[in-house]
Amino acid sequence: LIGFLTMAFQQLSGINVLVFYLNSIFTSAGVDDATIASVGVMAVQVICTMLATAVIDQFGRKKLLFYSGLGLAVCQAVFVYCYWTKTSGILVILAAVFFFASYSVGQGGIPQLYVNEIIPNRLKSRGVPICFVTQWGMSFVVTQSLASMVSIAGEAGAFGFYLVCTLLNMVFIMTF
Repeated sequence: LIGFLTMAFQQLSGINVLVFYLNSIFTSAGVDDATIASVGVMAVQVICTMLATAVIDQFGRKKLLFYSGLGLAVCQAVFVYCYWTKTSGILVILAAVFFFASYSVGQGGIPQLYVNEIIPNRLKSRGVPICFVTQWGMSFVVTQSLASMVSIAGEAGAFGFYLVCTLLNMVFIMTF
């Protein structure tokens, strides 16, 4: 159950919404060349992922997951604010950059590692694939439900949903 929820919460952060719609988000924020900005964000993601691999054993999985979640929650709150108040510009760009940086140092790679570590060897052949199917299934659900969420609650409501999921994930991390 812990592995299943860890993988589900990873996707419920809305990461793939940002990955798939980053150019649109940057364009709506007034960025002249959204593709170049998106490449810059992905470069930040790569650097932060390498940083995480260097410090994971020093800081521990739970701490990195928790603080990664905290960074995601702050960014999601900024997205909610920006969409709610129709604010665009540098605030949206900074939130996107910090979102990817935060995701990369914890929520990005640690769940896959964590799942393999917490599932007993006798259950790995069934448990790990179930966790990864959950991850990809949730990725599909999150990306496919975005249009419906936006039409019902607006962009602010969609990011508010991801914010609530991230906060629940932080409680889950500290509890288990």
